[in-house]
Amino acid sequence: MIAYGHFIKPPFVIKYVANKLMINGVQVWLSLVWEREYKAKKPAAPELLKIIQRTMDARKEIRSRYKWHKLYKWKELLKEDILTLAKSKDVVLDAKWDNDAFLISFSSGTGFEFMELGTPSILETWKYKFRRARMKDPRQLDIETIEKLLKRGTCVVFSNAGRLHINDPRERVNGIMKDSSLTYEKKLIC
Repeated sequence: MIAYGHFIKPPFVIKYVANKLMINGVQVWLSLVWEREYKAKKPAAPELLKIIQRTMDARKEIRSRYKWHKLYKWKELLKEDILTLAKSKDVVLDAKWDNDAFLISFSSGTGFEFMELGTPSILETWKYKFRRARMKDPRQLDIETIEKLLKRGTCVVFSNAGRLHINDPRERVNGIMKDSSLTYEKKLIC
């Protein structure tokens, strides 16, 4: 297993400590590098925070209006009402309906996005409750999967994008580094 550029040798002790995955005492998820970068971020400008708050307020008002007006308004009138409300908000650049999908573009966003207006609810039957009560903790399933991979000799790589497993790369890396025909820059690319 590789963590932060260093190989960690078995036996592996895998556990969660305060919602962080530790292998042999080394935090592998959430990444220490990611945490450091996240903590080092500069605070957002007050103007941006105000725009984000107004955007959240607009979303909330649109959802609330849709939720209550759908109970007694005709569908086309409801769509027109929601569209008018959305376009009246200063943080909304544009809004439109595409059949029954409500698309909206906020000034703090990157273009049109789908806005979920209805809140789908899952009815929880007694069978579902019973099945859910018997399920294992997902963190325990994660530990079991990682243990199986490591016992097979698979190289588990943790990154900000997630976790992946590959064949042990040491042999290939050592071959590239010993190849005298490659320049230092080409070795980095390989």
